[in-house]
Amino acid sequence: MTRRIVCSAALALATVLLATVLLPACADGGGPIDDTRRDSGVPPTPDAGKSCELGEEDCFGTCVLTDRDPLHCGACGNACADGERCQLGMCVVSCPAGQEPCTDGSGVTRCVSTDSDPANCGACGNVCGAGTVCSEGSCAASCGAGLTACEEGPSVACVDLDGAESHCGACGNACAAGETCVDGACRVICAEGETACGSLCVDTRDDDDNCGGCGVLCRDDERCMDGDCTLVCGGGTTDCDGVCRDLSADATNCGACGNACDPGEICMDGACALTCPSGQTVCAGACVFLDRDPANCGDCGDVCVAPVGGTVSCADSACVPACPSGQTNCAGTCRDTSADGSNCGACGNVCGDREVCMGGSCVSTVPPLPGPTFRVTEFGQTGCATLEHDAFTGDDRGGLAVSTSQLFVSGDEATARFGRNDLAGGTRLTQIWDGMVTNLRNNAVYVLADDAGPLERGGGTITRLLLLSASSGQLAGTQVRLSTPIPASSSTFGSTVGLFSGWDRVAVHNGSRVYVVDLASGDVTDLGAMTTPTRRTCENWAYWGLLEHSGSTYDLVYVESSTAVVRARVPSGATSPVASFTDLGDMCSIGASPTAGRWYFHVEYDSQFGGATISENVGSCPATFDTSSGLRVSSLGGASCTLVEHTDETGDDRGGIAVSSSHVFVSGDRATARFRRTDLGAGEPLGRIHDGMVSNLRTAEVYLLGNGGRPLPRGGGQVTQLVPVSATSGLPSGTPLDLSTPIDVAGTTSGGDVGLFAGYDRIAIHTGERVYHVALPSGDVTDLGPVPAPTGRRCENWAYWGVAEYFDGRLHLAYANGDQIDRMRVPEGSVTTVSTFTDLSDMCSLSFVPTLNRWYFHHEWDSQFTATSGENLGYCAGSWDQP
Repeated sequence: MTRRIVCSAALALATVLLATVLLPACADGGGPIDDTRRDSGVPPTPDAGKSCELGEEDCFGTCVLTDRDPLHCGACGNACADGERCQLGMCVVSCPAGQEPCTDGSGVTRCVSTDSDPANCGACGNVCGAGTVCSEGSCAASCGAGLTACEEGPSVACVDLDGAESHCGACGNACAAGETCVDGACRVICAEGETACGSLCVDTRDDDDNCGGCGVLCRDDERCMDGDCTLVCGGGTTDCDGVCRDLSADATNCGACGNACDPGEICMDGACALTCPSGQTVCAGACVFLDRDPANCGDCGDVCVAPVGGTVSCADSACVPACPSGQTNCAGTCRDTSADGSNCGACGNVCGDREVCMGGSCVSTVPPLPGPTFRVTEFGQTGCATLEHDAFTGDDRGGLAVSTSQLFVSGDEATARFGRNDLAGGTRLTQIWDGMVTNLRNNAVYVLADDAGPLERGGGTITRLLLLSASSGQLAGTQVRLSTPIPASSSTFGSTVGLFSGWDRVAVHNGSRVYVVDLASGDVTDLGAMTTPTRRTCENWAYWGLLEHSGSTYDLVYVESSTAVVRARVPSGATSPVASFTDLGDMCSIGASPTAGRWYFHVEYDSQFGGATISENVGSCPATFDTSSGLRVSSLGGASCTLVEHTDETGDDRGGIAVSSSHVFVSGDRATARFRRTDLGAGEPLGRIHDGMVSNLRTAEVYLLGNGGRPLPRGGGQVTQLVPVSATSGLPSGTPLDLSTPIDVAGTTSGGDVGLFAGYDRIAIHTGERVYHVALPSGDVTDLGPVPAPTGRRCENWAYWGVAEYFDGRLHLAYANGDQIDRMRVPEGSVTTVSTFTDLSDMCSLSFVPTLNRWYFHHEWDSQFTATSGENLGYCAGSWDQP
């Protein structure tokens, strides 16, 4: 924008002169120049709130170019005087064309025409003499042609009335400031590109007050550009159809011109967003209550899932599933627990395959059998009789049956008979009857048989029951043909098949299902699947017990442990006690004679009923009737202990220990030695070192970890075999037992994390990272997965030794840990304490002998058991069970 005050028509032509002559006044027709500055009439304080174009300044609410505005020249409020104009921000004298600034003797500067001024004729200061005039720049007696003599104060000037601003058209007719004389008339004359608007010369291309023409005013938010008032938006706004809009917050122009938000939305940061009432939250473009919206429960997108057959709601930001009345949410499905066989009475309670759910209870679908009920009400513990039968039968095999006059019991050499009432008259039979059962109503004894004859060791498929003579025990020629064959195979020592004698019926638990045989008809009823109960196992393929029944309800009665006889409901397996004892020894077989009022049993070794220390005993006790598997160490004692020092036989300890049926073997850095198991006497070195010793706690068989028929060297390696060791000499003897899967047990030569654990028909190996179970005598290996190495004592060897327990469906590893014996549950790794002591010294090896109720150990230096500071081997009393 440009505003100028013009003093003469030739102003544009005098640019060079004006740029070099900076005088404070402009003469009007040769008169003195006014050196007084004009007051703009506005306080010299700019308005900082105005937004102006680049190069402009806000002067009291108006955007101006201070490099050219005469009212604000160089700064707001600095107005140039009359006869001056603003050039590059400075007020300069502006003489009309044909005039020059001349200063008189008093210091006053005037714009004069040296062509006609007698005081400056032809040049400043050249004064014409009296009686002469200045004509065309020379002093003369009269004016030249075309000039007129006009008085100017005391002098006479020769002027051109067509162009003199002080004598325009006539002497004394002076033009107003800003005008020039053209053809004898006063006119406003502007420079090229400017337009005269009133007394001002302006550039209508950029003058906001005269934009495109005089008097055309632009708005405050507009600027004159190329003669048009153009909207200029500042402060982050954008021109949208001639209006400045804030695209970050304008709901009608959100993010872009013309992008209008929907009703109820606001523009936030250039995006349309809902504005929700208090208590609601925007989720996927909708206002919701997070505390009650099932599709956004607690947080956006958290969807509540209704159970199958039910509904779901959201309350207090939590999903609340609901089922119809009378139903229960079971794992995401609404179930009627009063009738659902998979959720009977409670979620996850599954009825057996011969049961239905009625009223929330599993009810057997087996029809009631005819005949009276049978139930044992008491197993007596006084008035008992026992007899050693090894001479008649050999080692026990567990079979037992009672006829009207005889008690039959089987061993590994023969079956023998004894008088039912007093166990007298022991007689060896010529056969071994393994699968004997009894009808408790009439004491008829049967042998399980297939079509070829009586079942032999290991069982088979039962198709017949062959009657035995009640007195001789020989086949009587009568049979009961079964309506359906019963599979009843087992390993020779598995004891997985249970044979149960009952009233006019017998039952067979083949390890997975229970079958009942009606002895009158041979009809077989499948009672459904049932887990093998925890029981005492025999040295045979079966174990023996009693069958109770009432209507369609059946219970199996059997020896659960050395102190308990229990009954288990068929098919659920739920147990309840029948009788408790102090010591049943290894009892695994029981029979009964309701007519004699007694129960019968077999037990090896001594028990609460007496008998020799190591012998095969058969016995009976009074009983009343109503006719309407694993090993766990219970305790490790610290009293009644025996210790011997073994440095002379072994050298310094290496930690290995194993117990056979007659000896204890312990290893040192010079040799492995053997000691009598009973008293640790007769110590003798073997002449070799057995590092990887383990044993079967049931059979007291000792093995060495081996590979290729040879024991592993110190430091371990890959185990592919178990090499048998003679129970007496301690030297390798017999055929190695091949493992189904090799086990890597490489360790350091001292302080190793490999654990070797002796168990009941099993051993366990902890490699320091994983636990492997080895079944005996099959050699089958099961990888039980990663298990952390237990915290405990380590030996001066690549391994340490402990006991493998099995109960509650889990393998447990017992080991020395400081002054206590701990057990670790596999594979969980949880640890509990078995026994606590005052001082176990550096004990790192221990084992257990169930038949002697003892635990054996090695340690160096003195302990609570001895003051001897050498290498010590010892044993103490212990107890165990088979829960």
